[in-house]
Parts: sequence; structure tokens; C-alpha cells
Amino acid sequence: MLLSRRRFLQTSALGLGATGLAPLAARAADQSGYKALVFIFLNGGADAHDMLIGYDQPSYDNWASARSSIIAQIDEFGERGSRSRDNLLKLNPSNSGDFGGREFAMPPEMAGMHNLFETGRLAIVPNVGPLLEPTSRSMIDAETALLPDRLFSHNDQASTWTAFSGEGASNGWGGAMLDAFTQSSPYTAVSLRGENVFLQGRQTRQVALKPDGDIKRAFGTEDELWGSAELSSMLTDYLSNPSNNTSNVLMRDVINAQGRAIADTERFSTVLSGQTLGDSVVVPRNYLSEQLAMIANVIASRSQLGVSRQIFFARLDGFDTHKNHVSAMPELLRTLSEAVTSFQTALENAGLADLVTTFTGSDFGRSLVSNATGTDHGWGGHHFVIGNQVAGGRIAGSVPSFELGNDQHWKRGTMIPQIAVEQYGAEMGSWFGLSNSELNEVFTNRDRFDTTPLGLFT
Repeated sequence: MLLSRRRFLQTSALGLGATGLAPLAARAADQSGYKALVFIFLNGGADAHDMLIGYDQPSYDNWASARSSIIAQIDEFGERGSRSRDNLLKLNPSNSGDFGGREFAMPPEMAGMHNLFETGRLAIVPNVGPLLEPTSRSMIDAETALLPDRLFSHNDQASTWTAFSGEGASNGWGGAMLDAFTQSSPYTAVSLRGENVFLQGRQTRQVALKPDGDIKRAFGTEDELWGSAELSSMLTDYLSNPSNNTSNVLMRDVINAQGRAIADTERFSTVLSGQTLGDSVVVPRNYLSEQLAMIANVIASRSQLGVSRQIFFARLDGFDTHKNHVSAMPELLRTLSEAVTSFQTALENAGLADLVTTFTGSDFGRSLVSNATGTDHGWGGHHFVIGNQVAGGRIAGSVPSFELGNDQHWKRGTMIPQIAVEQYGAEMGSWFGLSNSELNEVFTNRDRFDTTPLGLFT
């Protein structure tokens, strides 16, 4: 794509601004009460066209025509969730008038999330994705559009979604939001799927926690080191007493930091060992629910941990459905729906549902047009925001037509995002307590888009 010198400089400036995730100059974030964000990443490129389906007859016919090969195969396995129109779960959005008579539905395996929508606890945000500027097909065809780097690349787009830069980014917008708060607690950023860039900030450091509560510890500080409990104990004592071990100032700082980490992980383990809220979240054979169960236990421990803000990261793998859509996608959607519903129910029963917002993201959406057995990499995707403070029962944005060739489609029905990740993330940040100036510092390209709230929260 040929660009003018001015456009090249604009692209370069955007890239530099996004990569840096600039440090927050002022700390004015509202820290009152307690709030938690739970980010569920649908890893592999989640097929949004199988989550939000056209339901009025013309929309359904266009949708079904574009993916006839996989619909026929799914319908052969009805127990996995038929895509016949009569089997779909019709949505009744409170803003149905925004869609000119068009109607939408969810597949049958998403019954739990459908109920959350119908009862006002889940909102759908359509066609979200990484953008450098508002973009249309006509701009792309004219080669005047600024496009994110390495579109359709799993690793790069997952990183762009979570850190506004391709693979190798060092800080994400979850960590940057936590940097806005003055808390020094090591328990504010908690990942259930290993360390990830989303939770990494300039000051914020994340804790990697397993669903069974096991916490990654420093080398040698487990119960045994090379089979010796005594050796492990000696190393732990050494790392816990820096002033006794070296006169070197730098080494004392290193050992001191290590000692604090040991104490923090021990405290975390002790606090979590007594929590049982997560027991009511677990769904048999549902690994995402196990992650959310541990998150529920950490939230229930908020007072003991001394935190007023927390961000969690969970991940559901398997969404790269090039060739296995029929066998994988219905089960993935069932897993997501059952886990989210169980988590939300447990929070409500514990009186915590006003304090927690759950939301989804993915490396990208997928093409509307199917290949023989699946769907190909796309760009924009539909996402979900769940919680008692969410203005649920709404589809907060524009849903592209299922008729191919419109200005919101690119090749093979790939959706060109109409809502930038910055706009989507800023909604979470505003609810979380960030001021407008802080939102602009976290989401450095936000001013290139409409900053009017999407209306996701009450």
C-alpha cells in the first residue's frame, strides 16, 4: 500500500504512541469502594458470526447462504447445537428500534448468556477490533486507510488487542489502568493463564495463579530443592534477610525484592486456602469455569489482601476453527456460556455482582463466508460485557449486514471494525474509576475516535 509522506508520519506517530503506553502523569483515579474487571480472552480468533446470528428471515437467509457448508454439518450433529432458524435463541434488545426491523439470535448452546442478556445483565458490543483510525471498505479499496500492522496474524493481533502493538510489546492496557492507582499491593493484577502482556504495567506487576491455587514461586523456595527440604529452607532464609547476606547495595536490593515476593506469595496462598466461593462456580469438565472459580476466591479475599481495584485475566483456547468448526465451535460456546453464567450467579449469590464486570476479547473475528469445514481469519468481532452494573439487554453499536459486499465488509465477509479497542477499553476504564485524562493516557489513540460513551453501564 502506497502512502504519502504525511500519512507515513501519521502511521509512525501512532505506532510509537501505542507501543509506549505512556506513563500516567497524574493519579486522580477514583479509588473508592472496590471494583474488579475480569477479562476473558477467546484465544485463536473467535467466530463472532456464530455468536450473533441474523434472525429476521432476510438476515438469516443471507447468513445461512454465506456459511452453508458448515451449517449443514452442524445440523447433522443436532446435539451440538443445530443452526436451523427454529432452534436459535431470539434476542429482544431494548434498543431494537436502532436496527430498522433487523433481528438477531444466539445459538442454542449459549442459553445461559442469552438469559443474562434477556434479564439485563449482559450487553453485546458488535464489531470491535484494532483500528488506527475510523476505516471503511472504500478507504481500503482506495488505499488511503491506515491499517494496523500484521492483520490476520494470531500473535500480533492478540498483542495489538491487549497492548496496542504487535508481538513483543512490553506493557498492556490492563496494567496501564492499574498504574493509575496508587496502591502498592502485589495482588492487583492476577492472571490465571500465566504471565501476559495485558496485565503488565510500568509499575504494575502481575501474579500468575493456577486454577488449583498454586502460585508460581521463586526458584528454590518450594517445599523442596533438589529433594531437600532443609536446602529449600536455607535458601528461603537467605533471600528473606538481605541485610545479613551482603554489603553490596545493588545485591541487597535484588535480594530484598526477592524476599518481598516470597512473603507476598506465602500470604496469598494462606489467604486463598480458606476461600470456598469458587466451589459454586466450577462446572464439570469446564476449564474456563475453574479459572473463574479461582478468580471468585481472590475477589472474596479482597479485604484480607487490602486491595480496592483488581484486574484478572482468563483465557479459553481453541477458537482457531479453520478446519474444525463443526466439532469445536458449539462446544467452545457452551463452555464459555456455562462458565460465565455460573460465575455471574455465584457473584450475585455472594452479593458481589455490583462490584465486578466481566468482558471478552479475541485476537480477531473470522470471515462470514465459510470454507469447506470452517472459517478463516478475520478482523472485527462481537464481544460481551457482563455484570449487574452493565446496561444489559442492549446491542451497543452497529451490526454489519449479513449481505455480502457492504461497506463494513472486506474480503470474504471479514468485518471492518466500527468500534476501536480503545473505545471498548475506555468504557471499562471509566467504570473502573479512571478520569478522562487518564483514559487518554492509557488509550493513546482514543482521540482519533468518537469518545461519546457507548452506554455500556448504568
